[in-house]
Amino acid sequence: MDTGSGQGAQTIMDNMQTFVRFEQPIKTTTNKQPTAMCEIKTDGTSKPLYDLPQNSPFVAVGRAQSAQPGAPTYYMDAESFGSADTTGEPTVRQGINSIDLTLDASEDPDAPQKVDVRVVPPDPNKWMQSYHAYPSVQVFDAQRDCVIRDIAGIEPDRQVVKGTVIKAAGEFTKDGVDYIRTDKSVREGKWYGIPTNMVDDDKDLDNLSEQTIRMNTKQKTVAKIATIEGFFSRLFKHK
Repeated sequence: MDTGSGQGAQTIMDNMQTFVRFEQPIKTTTNKQPTAMCEIKTDGTSKPLYDLPQNSPFVAVGRAQSAQPGAPTYYMDAESFGSADTTGEPTVRQGINSIDLTLDASEDPDAPQKVDVRVVPPDPNKWMQSYHAYPSVQVFDAQRDCVIRDIAGIEPDRQVVKGTVIKAAGEFTKDGVDYIRTDKSVREGKWYGIPTNMVDDDKDLDNLSEQTIRMNTKQKTVAKIATIEGFFSRLFKHK
């Protein structure tokens, strides 16, 4: 690892070594087990002083480079480096060979960046937001036995026998299918529904007069209920 002198770094050279202060302290980690902290001699040689465990943090503020060709570069912490960039002599002649250090990811522009990816799964119950209530509850009698299903898939099917009163409170859509939601379902927080896809509501509304087409939203809802009632007249007897 060698970051170079760095633009604007301060440098001073004695007879055998160059001392360079980095523009900013550099966070590193020891990468050998063990990693030697070395005495840096003036002739370019070094001698191990003591060992540091692998993955030990080390903050370097400068480096010592020997004038001898091929000599290693040593990174020095603030306590050792002192004012070597201005005086030519560090406080303590010790440092770690740069090849025994690894830049922290935050210091290495070429290191892979950790991206925090949060996957938000789709809301399986988003279809419930499509529910809209009728202006008033619509009441019907079942003219034949039928089954009403819980569209949310939680509650068991309910068998409706001929003559049962059906109260419709509003409509909702799931997977492209329109359903009538019963009043009891609304009160109980459930989603029992009767599909209306056998009714061509749009066609019936399109055949209304130009005056009807200009109706407001509330009026259109009433008209749609009337259309649905026409459907139920084929299955249920309106009360």
